[in-house]
Amino acid sequence: MNIISKCKEKLEDKGLLPGQIVDKFKNRVSGVENKKAVAAVAGVWIAAIVVVIVVCKINGNTKEASGSETEIVIESESFTEVETLTKKYVKTKNIIANTTAAESTEQTSQEELTTAQQQPATTAAPISNQIVERETIPIQYIKVSTEQLKDDAVNQVIKPAEVVVSYPEMGKASTKNSTEKNSDCYSNCIDISYHQGKIDWAAVKASGIDYAFIRVGYRGYETGALGKDVKFDENIKEATKNGIKVGVYFFSQATTEQEALEEASVTLNYIKGYQISLPVVIDWETTQGYRTYSGLSVQKLTSIISTFCDAVASNGYTPMVYMCKSDYLGRVNYSNLAAKYKIWMAWYFEKYYSDNYSSNIFTYGDKIPSLPFKYEVWQYTSKGRVNGINELVDMNIMISDELKYEPKLTLSKKLLVTNLSKSVDLMDGVTATDTHGNPVNDKVTVSITNTAGNMVTKENAFKIPGKYTVEYGYKDSDGTSLSQKAVLFVRDLPTILVNGNKWEDDSVKTLRYSYNEALSEEENYEKVLESLKNKFTAQYYDYVEGDSSAIMINNGQFEGIDAITINNVMTAGEYSVIYKVSDQSGLSNSKTIKLIICRTVELSTEIDTTTEPEETTDIQEETLTSEAQ
Repeated sequence: MNIISKCKEKLEDKGLLPGQIVDKFKNRVSGVENKKAVAAVAGVWIAAIVVVIVVCKINGNTKEASGSETEIVIESESFTEVETLTKKYVKTKNIIANTTAAESTEQTSQEELTTAQQQPATTAAPISNQIVERETIPIQYIKVSTEQLKDDAVNQVIKPAEVVVSYPEMGKASTKNSTEKNSDCYSNCIDISYHQGKIDWAAVKASGIDYAFIRVGYRGYETGALGKDVKFDENIKEATKNGIKVGVYFFSQATTEQEALEEASVTLNYIKGYQISLPVVIDWETTQGYRTYSGLSVQKLTSIISTFCDAVASNGYTPMVYMCKSDYLGRVNYSNLAAKYKIWMAWYFEKYYSDNYSSNIFTYGDKIPSLPFKYEVWQYTSKGRVNGINELVDMNIMISDELKYEPKLTLSKKLLVTNLSKSVDLMDGVTATDTHGNPVNDKVTVSITNTAGNMVTKENAFKIPGKYTVEYGYKDSDGTSLSQKAVLFVRDLPTILVNGNKWEDDSVKTLRYSYNEALSEEENYEKVLESLKNKFTAQYYDYVEGDSSAIMINNGQFEGIDAITINNVMTAGEYSVIYKVSDQSGLSNSKTIKLIICRTVELSTEIDTTTEPEETTDIQEETLTSEAQ
């Protein structure tokens, strides 16, 4: 088609044929007396025609050069500034470009999608096989519903055996006999969500289930809204409590890399504090009626999946991809994904999709999938029955000899604080897993060193106040050695001093005071209190802040001092005064003082010192008289 024809089409679309343009121009000119006005109107129409011709020329050149619409492919390694839902979290590192041009090219028709899917994966734009470090989005910038969303509640989110979309598969699938591997290689696994209702996890464990993938959240398949699975916390706590090793999955309806990053960020936020032995999974699904059903090229969807998985890997977890067989073979670059991540594949065939639920259970010797890519978990039916679960449940087989994990040693507490002579559990918050994902806390070694670098036993550490380094170590059977460190502060009781010297024992100290008749009762009372404050002081060490210098305490209380006066008159005699001090963290210490008040007759001559307990120390040589003050 030549340029003139193209222009004519554009003008026809606007209802402006050449003859019509002249008529419209005449109508505009008629009645215009001013020639300048006529020239202005003509100039406007001429400019409009020139623009139409230029646009047509550009479009024609573009199509003639490429032969088709230009597709913009966004690589999963791209760097950009990404706008979040609230537009407050602006800058992230190593995320994904989300340009207007890219979005527009992805809005293809169903016909264009089918054409794109028919192209072999090898002809697609290259996608890196390297995991890219991703920064997640802070959870406060993502809107997540903690109540069940309608479009998830009304639909049981069936995981189809085959996607209804008609397109030729880019790889071949067949079956093989499970006896090609030893029976010990296969382990039973379930995946569950709130749709399974209240679960008796003790019964699930007793039925022979050792592994479970638990849904942490989802994106609505119609609205695209994000939600947390209302049963997630209950399920993961009860499963681990009953000795079931768990992983988590997010039901994804991501259609952009940004949405995938949001889903990964939500997942990573909610699994903090839980022991995740199995991978963290993006469960990407589609069928008719889902927002994911069309509009995504192979390159685009592969990049979306990679974004989620790379964020998971950047945070120290093992990523995994869940899809049905047809989606793997037709919608993504499966070779690229399998080279970087663990693969969980759903394919129901033969007996596994029947309504005879009791026969839907995998038995060693049954057929298993044979695919052009490596997979670690096979979901073989959505119609399983397990003791402890009233609803139908997805059943999976894990191939343990292929499913390997990096040994991990993690500490949830890097700072341990306790008081003198009060021990704490040094293994609290310590988790270790081996290459099979099994917990191995009992194989973790613990060593303690003081500030001088000398080893000390746990018992001695709690007896001597100070700062200690606690080092945890684990060596896996594959030779991998791991270590982590924490700081232990053992806080001492406040130290009470007598004339600046530490009062180390539990003896009773004696203080004598001679009443000064030249002073009033109130003035003598103040002198006694001043004498006590000058003689008895205290200090403590702020080990929590790592400060080794003493901090003087000024909040000491002399309990019982008020007893020396009756009706505002100081009475001679012996009084028991308790000096009690507390630090800023709740630790306290106290000592007993025998206060002797002398008036007119020296009371000390009337005291039978032979009745004093052996631990009492008389400090009468340090007696303070009112004159000495």
